Amino acid sequence: TTAQKREERATVRSPLLPIQSAPPRGFTPAASHVFFEVCTRVQVRADRAEAGCARALNRSNREKGNMADERAVTFDEAYRVRVLDSEKYNQTQNLADGAKDFCDKVSQLNDIVKSVVEAVDQQAARTESEKLRAVGKRNQVSAEAEMRKRKKAELAALRIEKQAEIDRLQAEYDSLLKVRAEQEMLIAKLSDSSA
Repeated sequence: TTAQKREERATVRSPLLPIQSAPPRGFTPAASHVFFEVCTRVQVRADRAEAGCARALNRSNREKGNMADERAVTFDEAYRVRVLDSEKYNQTQNLADGAKDFCDKVSQLNDIVKSVVEAVDQQAARTESEKLRAVGKRNQVSAEAEMRKRKKAELAALRIEKQAEIDRLQAEYDSLLKVRAEQEMLIAKLSDSSA
């Protein structure tokens, strides 16, 4: 079981976040630059941390390998049987615990980075939806202005048409009044001449 625990510690790896190839939608060029800068720094730190974890585990494994040559049965302070020297055993145990703690911290860092990236993605999605809404409103306003212009032109054309009809009817009315006056004069002449 001790050998299995050592193998588990040696195979502990932290899942690193890949650097995104494109920033979330809605980012300005400056925000995209900062986003890539942060992702790159986090990835470099995570890579360094993973390399440090691997070096610590390798160092622990090397020390265990070196100690295999010097194995001897010894007793510790509590009179328990030990294959390794108690000092080397404690050093190896401390080193393995330190490497495990380091790997845990790296995985915590990755969790934090993942939550930050998710928050940035959510903010980008909100920004994108607001941008689409603003574009829709702008299109609606420009369409409303166009519709008003079209309606105004239609009303102006209708007014001109009605004014032309009024002028035609007025001219016809004046013409009919003239004809009536002429006919009344003719009737008056005819009645005077017959009388």
